[in-house]
Amino acid sequence: MKSMRSEDIEEHRQAIMGFGQHLTELLESMKSVTADSFLTSFPKWVPLPGSETRVAEMCAKLSGLTAPAAEAVEVAGVCVDYKPPGTWQTVPMNPISVWPTILTDSPMIEVNLIFHSCNVALGRLAVDSRHAHSVEHSLAGLVGRFVSFPRRVREAAGLPPGSIRGRLAFGAGVAAQIFVAVVAALLIAWLTKELGLGPESTKP
Repeated sequence: MKSMRSEDIEEHRQAIMGFGQHLTELLESMKSVTADSFLTSFPKWVPLPGSETRVAEMCAKLSGLTAPAAEAVEVAGVCVDYKPPGTWQTVPMNPISVWPTILTDSPMIEVNLIFHSCNVALGRLAVDSRHAHSVEHSLAGLVGRFVSFPRRVREAAGLPPGSIRGRLAFGAGVAAQIFVAVVAALLIAWLTKELGLGPESTKP
């Protein structure tokens, strides 16, 4: 996984946990039955009697959480092998993006494998988060964030790097860096003078 900031990693973790929580709540109102297809060995999930409205509402919520969670699992480098019907070869598949198939007669994945994939992704992201946190609080991390500030200003504005507006945003970021550096230098100089921390303070 490419290097990311700890707050970005935490967003991915929250996306996966939110998805897992809502999937759990959905399945509490459903039951598994044998799918009406010889092309799959995975069970199909259907609403419990009287739970159709709640299931529909939960499915709508879960659909909105699918894309962020699927991206988070992909960032963590987690996928499952899927063998399309009628073939002998497997292909990598995102376990989150195919969850709706458990509601059909041709499920592409088993529920336990979805939860297992989520747990593996959460574990990997937790390790990456601790590493990112330690780097960010090191001197190298502080310098790296300072140097990348102009680029992040341009990206936050959603501007392409080669455009005039993008270059202006980049320049604004550089100007802000210079301003902060100058103010910091003046502040340090003033504190050094006021607190008597300069070289002259060591003279007898």
